[in-house]
Amino acid sequence: MNRNKILFESFNKAINEYFERHEKENEKKAEQLAKSSSQAELANFIAQTVNQVQDVAREWENTPNPDLDQKTPKEYIEGINDFDTLMEAFKIGAKTVDVDLPYTFLEKLKSFSQRAMDALLELASDPSMLQMDSEDAAIPLAAISALGMWKTEEAVQSLIELMAKSDPNYELLFETVSNTLIEIGTPSIEPLVRKLEAAETYGIIEEYLFSTLSKAGATNKSDRVYKCLKSAFSKLENKALGALFLAEYGDGRAIPALRGYVEKNVSALNREIFYDIKYAIERLGGSMEDIKFDYRGR
Repeated sequence: MNRNKILFESFNKAINEYFERHEKENEKKAEQLAKSSSQAELANFIAQTVNQVQDVAREWENTPNPDLDQKTPKEYIEGINDFDTLMEAFKIGAKTVDVDLPYTFLEKLKSFSQRAMDALLELASDPSMLQMDSEDAAIPLAAISALGMWKTEEAVQSLIELMAKSDPNYELLFETVSNTLIEIGTPSIEPLVRKLEAAETYGIIEEYLFSTLSKAGATNKSDRVYKCLKSAFSKLENKALGALFLAEYGDGRAIPALRGYVEKNVSALNREIFYDIKYAIERLGGSMEDIKFDYRGR
């Protein structure tokens, strides 16, 4: 068997075995957290899980593997010094591993600097693989995720355009691109705003872009981003979604606009929309307790 295949299959096995143990050991705790309203407890549980996964990965990379001539995975990876060989390994890993590729491997690839970034950008936009039914679909998705981990600013515009021209039914691609733009952070904000300000109509693609902007912009607020997201609420047919974007962004100035919409349209709102907007207002620090809503028949 190809040694790169052996490398990544052993990593996949280590991570999957951890998750199987973790699920059995924490089944009751997970059920309790699902019923609990404590966001702090949930966040702490997730953080502990992430730390434990990292511990498993470190143990894996430092354990000699008999199928790799008793080298540790870390030693094996560090011994790959040819870029083309490393890229071939990347493709194998992308199709083998169920989670992100090993950190040590991605750091080795990153050591090739601009050459590595250019190669991943090329893979990320390869039309022959960017299909839901492609046997190589995992490769561009892994490339996009890696660009997010590296916070590759130069990838932002290409990724936004990739969203704009892709099949909106390909949810996994859109979620992967969105997460990467959020990971890159502040450099994603201005290109997202420009793209949305230029949009004449709002469809599924724009909804993904607004969602991405609300999360990427949450830690770097500006009047322009706020106005863009407020415009989304005004123009989107799905008002609940527009309200959620404003809640994700976290600017309390949106409360009067959201309350005003509910007060004006309360007699026509169905139960789902009313409570989604109510949730958004409360998340922003406001209240709708004084607004009467008769949900019967709606």
